[in-house]
Amino acid sequence: MSAIIPLKIKYEYENRPYFLYPTVIKGKKKHILVNLGYPGSLPLIEEALRQEGIEPKTIRTVYFTHHHDEAIGAAAEWKKKYWRTKFMTSIEEAPFIDGRKKPFKVEQAEQLLEAAEDELQEQTAAQYMVALASIPPVKIHRTVADGNRLPVETIAEVIATPGQTVGHTSIYCPEENIVIAGEAAAKEKSYITIGDMNTALDLKEASESLEKMIHLDPEMIICYKTGIFAKSEETEYTEQD
Repeated sequence: MSAIIPLKIKYEYENRPYFLYPTVIKGKKKHILVNLGYPGSLPLIEEALRQEGIEPKTIRTVYFTHHHDEAIGAAAEWKKKYWRTKFMTSIEEAPFIDGRKKPFKVEQAEQLLEAAEDELQEQTAAQYMVALASIPPVKIHRTVADGNRLPVETIAEVIATPGQTVGHTSIYCPEENIVIAGEAAAKEKSYITIGDMNTALDLKEASESLEKMIHLDPEMIICYKTGIFAKSEETEYTEQD
């Protein structure tokens, strides 16, 4: 039985379904969950965990690959209910999650607001900025760097994959040859590419990070926003100049 279990969380926006794929790294008794979804996701994640036979209270560590709202949005509500859980992320991402630095997406929203050309654009940007700014900061209990291992029996190695954010990381599980990519990779039908190009901080770094993951020759890449890319599929990826 695999120790790496991707969950599938469904959201609705403008009458269209969207999905996120938080992933469990199972230990003997205590497990790690990678990313927590948008604000309000707690019941969705609890249900998805129980469908896999995992009680939420056995998640003793949550690892954040990056600080975007789709990764950390439910952190405060999770911590309030499961107070024993420890939060981990990279050294670079920690200040964006614990409130010491302004999240990059908030800065993008402010720029959109400033550049708005009509009332609708201004209203949309303002609502987006308020939504992002309302996500409560949470304490990070432990930070890690490239090459560190996560505290679980299965080997789970942190790999630096910047580009989407300055300190984005992914996780490589060599025993099963699986990469948990966060937003550093996206599945697009028959090929794999970098994550969201519209919000990426540095497209060149994002492309280099994808190459780094591909070089590992994994059997599977779990993409946080787009699902599972298997080695049996034709492995192609796009690069940005």
